[in-house]
Amino acid sequence: MNIHKTTTVSAILLATLPALVCHAMAQTTPVFADDFSAATRTGWYSSGAVTGDTPTLSWTQNTGLTLNAASVHAVSYFDPATVGVGETLSVTMKFNVSGDTDVASGNFFRLGLYNAGANGHVNVDDHGTNGNKAGSNLGADGFISYTGYRATARFNTGSTQLVLNERRTSASNTLIINDGGNLTTPISSTNANTAGTSIVLTTNQTYTFTLSLHPEDAGNLLISARITGIDKDGNAFDYTATGSDTASIVSTFDTIAIGLASGTVQYTLNDVSVVHTTAVPEPATIAAISGLLVFAAAALIRRHTLPTPGKLRTPASRP
Repeated sequence: MNIHKTTTVSAILLATLPALVCHAMAQTTPVFADDFSAATRTGWYSSGAVTGDTPTLSWTQNTGLTLNAASVHAVSYFDPATVGVGETLSVTMKFNVSGDTDVASGNFFRLGLYNAGANGHVNVDDHGTNGNKAGSNLGADGFISYTGYRATARFNTGSTQLVLNERRTSASNTLIINDGGNLTTPISSTNANTAGTSIVLTTNQTYTFTLSLHPEDAGNLLISARITGIDKDGNAFDYTATGSDTASIVSTFDTIAIGLASGTVQYTLNDVSVVHTTAVPEPATIAAISGLLVFAAAALIRRHTLPTPGKLRTPASRP
């Protein structure tokens, strides 16, 4: 019997247990990623005309993707991702601004995840905020079939800093810029920063904006938004909003939309990513994995410590 070998193998099995359990608890899969390091933009389309400062297929400046005017959006697409019960789909973007945001103006910056639906994907710049401008492949209905969720970060005085909305199929075809009717059904939410507190963004800082969707069960989709960074006065901020959707739940997504509803500065995107985190197993599943590994270790120890059947150990002969 090799006691050292048996002990070592058993120790490895037991030491591996936490890692295996943690791996089983969550697995994150990248769905979309763009750090804008390439010299040529591909897959991003602007609602506005092609200029040096709007996102466009042929834009070659490799310092980021810039929204420089009010009422403009950018869209991109990824392979359809369905988020199941217990899973999470999150879109995160990092951005900076060209100057101090003016608290007297709107500066409404929006981030959304959508399902394009029957009308399909836009594939040209200057398609308009409705998606039905001449030359757009969506036709007269534009973005009317798009459904999903958006978060709005407001950087002005006397206004809630994060607002959540759902976009349902309706008679309106504006994607992410405007409000009204079923276009942007409000999501009742709790908010860490309420009216009376303003945030002033400034240059030389990177801000992070995240929208997450998490089906808690078949009839309840949890929605959360978070924005972090350092304001003009050098103070770190971290604001969140959380809410839920229990009607007309959207669970499959293939579209990212980013919009500047009103603003006085340029917003430059430095990184955009979408990740899909799989469901966490039930405690019983984790316990079963743990039990199997412990049982395997015990069986291995028993195998190497018990005598072979039919052969009895005898004391070693003494000189």
